[in-house]
Amino acid sequence: MISTPVTDLCLDGADLSRLLELEWLVTNGMGGYASSTVAGVNTRRYHGLLIAATRPPAGRRVLLANMFEELRIGDEVIGLSTAEYEDGSLDPQGWKYITGVKLVGTRPVVSFTVGDYVVEKTVWMERGLNQTWVQYTLASGPGSLDLQLLPLVTNRDFHAESRSHEAGVSDAAISEDSIILTLAGLPDLIVDLDGHAEIDRFDDWFWNVAHRRERERGFEFVEDLMAPCVVRARLDPGSSFALTAYLGRRQDHIASESLSAFDVRAQELLDRAAEPVDTPTQRLVLAADQFLVGRGSREIGTVIAGYHWFGDWGRDTMIALPGLTLATGRAESMRGILVEYASYVSQGMLPNRFPDDTGRPEYNTVDATLWWFEAVAAYLRATGDDSILRELLTPMIRVVDWHLRGSRFGIRVDSEDGLLFAGEPGSQLTWMDAKAGDWVVTPRIGKPVEVNALWYSALRSLERWLGLAGFDPSKTQELADRVSVSFRSRFWNEELGYLYDVVDGPDGDDSSLRPNQLFALSVSHPLLHGKLARSVVARVRDELLTPFGMRTLSPSDSKYAGKYGGGPLERDGAYHQGTVWPWLIGAYVDAHLHAFGTVRELDALLDELLAHLDDAGLGSIAEIFGGDVPHPPDGCVAQAWSVAEVLRSRVKLTNAAAT
Repeated sequence: MISTPVTDLCLDGADLSRLLELEWLVTNGMGGYASSTVAGVNTRRYHGLLIAATRPPAGRRVLLANMFEELRIGDEVIGLSTAEYEDGSLDPQGWKYITGVKLVGTRPVVSFTVGDYVVEKTVWMERGLNQTWVQYTLASGPGSLDLQLLPLVTNRDFHAESRSHEAGVSDAAISEDSIILTLAGLPDLIVDLDGHAEIDRFDDWFWNVAHRRERERGFEFVEDLMAPCVVRARLDPGSSFALTAYLGRRQDHIASESLSAFDVRAQELLDRAAEPVDTPTQRLVLAADQFLVGRGSREIGTVIAGYHWFGDWGRDTMIALPGLTLATGRAESMRGILVEYASYVSQGMLPNRFPDDTGRPEYNTVDATLWWFEAVAAYLRATGDDSILRELLTPMIRVVDWHLRGSRFGIRVDSEDGLLFAGEPGSQLTWMDAKAGDWVVTPRIGKPVEVNALWYSALRSLERWLGLAGFDPSKTQELADRVSVSFRSRFWNEELGYLYDVVDGPDGDDSSLRPNQLFALSVSHPLLHGKLARSVVARVRDELLTPFGMRTLSPSDSKYAGKYGGGPLERDGAYHQGTVWPWLIGAYVDAHLHAFGTVRELDALLDELLAHLDDAGLGSIAEIFGGDVPHPPDGCVAQAWSVAEVLRSRVKLTNAAAT
């Protein structure tokens, strides 16, 4: 049995900025989560102790936003919590008492030291329920002390802020061991106690609570929070007191049993994971689990692209699946998701995303469908489970037919060369999809390099699968052969020694040095080999590779943006113009191994990304990093394909080095 990793960060003497940089996350497998900073300050509108997925995995609403916490030792009152207000003030300043944080698996345990007393606060969620636990333990001390808590509640969409008149909480009924809050449009929010305590009505408000990260991002950043009751409990040395907040019917809950179940499940995930089983890999395995959530009737039916604000995206799901499932011993979950997504194919396209507000699929992507083919190919290589083709082969044949006849957004096969064309003004169809208002930052209309690498690989895979199923693959083979010839002819730039990023665009061929060309070497059926492949890897390595992933544009390009920040316009303008993306490290590893056939030069490739597990989103990997040194993390603190591709690459490199 593998022991659940415990990561202990000593924060004694850490300043506030450090405590605000570190964010923890626990999830419930439904799209819901709890998350905040180690300091206890909600710096994002997306932070809270209970963000419930009311239409799993969507419809996420902030319900229990935070907890106001005080200790009473004799006549002295000490505030353990910290809140920031619109004017920039912090009150109370409990962060000064924080001396450490441990991650036990993924659940945080924050230690407060007040004189000779040490109080530990831990947060976790129930699997499959919109339910969060918050537990306080008097780990050591010369005697007992009193704990006073004010649950701070609201009822708002997690993309928004709300003031007192919009709070959506209409009534509060208090009993000896619980409070029942009536929510507009939702089941009741119930707060239950586990341990002896007193509850009294409070009926007050915390006004003008600020979210500093939203202020930095140019969004609304102030909300009001209701404090309907006050909870008072006595803590004896070694004892714990817990409360739990959840949606729905009353249930019997015991904190110790719930916590044990949470930890046992983490243990089971580690026991089933693929080798290697060193501590960084274990942490990535547990991080991977946070993105696998239910959709439809399936317990695991999709992937949350990133926490905090992303939902489930088709492209991200298919790219992340091999790392999230095959590298963690969960092939059956991958199979279910691959089949689940087949039911959403429309006009030969997989959905780009399922919006949080409506849940109706949107189809503005050219590559998600082709990544689906890649994911199926990876699943078959790992499992040999050809039976999946009985469910997927027909929709995949239809995908190719639709691409040949033409689908949405100008997606069509060019009859002249067999390459795949996509795009029209105002649309952004590739993974480089930033759009600010009507401005499409990187439209890439034409024939993008990675799209055509994926198109070729999909055709070669389908050719094989048709043969396995007893069908004639000759037409698919002919088309793949044609694409192979056309690709090398059209995309290779002899003068520069690498591949064009887009050909046949509105302004001709685009020779920008971007990482997209790596996929011509890293897909299941590579298009470049030998000298040409080595040339591509060398050029990309020299100008795009950083310790945290791949830049999206060469620093020598006049359009390069090395810093990511500012308001929405500035951020979107830099998103794919030099910003570093960790998930691209997987394509680089695959391309390097394909081109050079050795792990030499890759020994320390992932070291900084693994160290980053303790830097921002604790135990996870951020969405992006700045293009310029020191490459600060930004975007989502926990991104599915970042975790997935680093985990997949780590397993692959470790296994390659051992052979």
